[in-house]
Amino acid sequence: MKRFAILLILATLTFGLPAVNMTEQVDQPDTLNIGTPIEILLSFSPPVDSASVEVPDTLTTFDFFGNQPIYQDDKLQGIMMTVAPFETGQLALPSMKVMSWSDEIPEQHETRHRIFMVQTVLPDSGAVLKDISGTLKVRLNFWDYLLIIGGIALLIAIIWLLTKIPRKDITKPTYRKPEVIIPAWEIALKSLEALKSAQLMQNGRFLDYYFELSSILRRFIEGYYNFNAAEMTTYEINDALSELDVEQRPEIKSFLLNCDMKKYAKQIPTMEDADNSYYWLYKYITGIKEIELKKAETIAGEEKKNV
Repeated sequence: MKRFAILLILATLTFGLPAVNMTEQVDQPDTLNIGTPIEILLSFSPPVDSASVEVPDTLTTFDFFGNQPIYQDDKLQGIMMTVAPFETGQLALPSMKVMSWSDEIPEQHETRHRIFMVQTVLPDSGAVLKDISGTLKVRLNFWDYLLIIGGIALLIAIIWLLTKIPRKDITKPTYRKPEVIIPAWEIALKSLEALKSAQLMQNGRFLDYYFELSSILRRFIEGYYNFNAAEMTTYEINDALSELDVEQRPEIKSFLLNCDMKKYAKQIPTMEDADNSYYWLYKYITGIKEIELKKAETIAGEEKKNV
């Protein structure tokens, strides 16, 4: 009996706890017209975790603009519903089902069935519409006509003068900055100076050192003899130089082969080998530079004589 009494008390306390109460508050203007929004605030006490409103299919005389949840301390305190009538007369807003969840326990509520009186957009007061008055006739006197004729004559005179005035060519000559072409030997000599300053051999980077030496010579050949030496093998470069009948072709081939052997670690160079390779390339490019400068001086001298 005691156990039964305890269970009865617990059941009474459990089912006797206050459920979630939902209250409604309607905010509407004094006069409802078509399209006037009506706000219905649904408040939950105590606040719930979540809630949803089921809009019935029979809601055909109102536009439903959705719900806006209202939270407080991460709890849903209420829902603001917004509807608007799109017909006139006595309209009925049917009851809607509202489900709330608190601690994953659902509870069903219902909104009240409400009646609204909706007027037209313009009041049916029988306003009298007036006819639009006719167009007024403009009466011109002598001076008005004279002013119009004088204005037209002045406009014609201005157009005639503009067509007779000779136009000056105001186009300004465009001056292009002369393109500065840096000779291939000058670029190569600067690259050699930069390679010497990098001290790759002193830091044990002999593969990088010989790679740069080979690249400097290839870029020089490409710029000086005008073929794509940077993307060609040593033997392809040798064949191209042979067709051009380049005097230093054997030395160039030997230099490139030596760099290839060092680049692919087939030979371990010494500091003496590195210096000899460097100074051969420097001497070769300097020699080309002197030859080209002498040619330029000769051409300049001949031009002066012709003048």
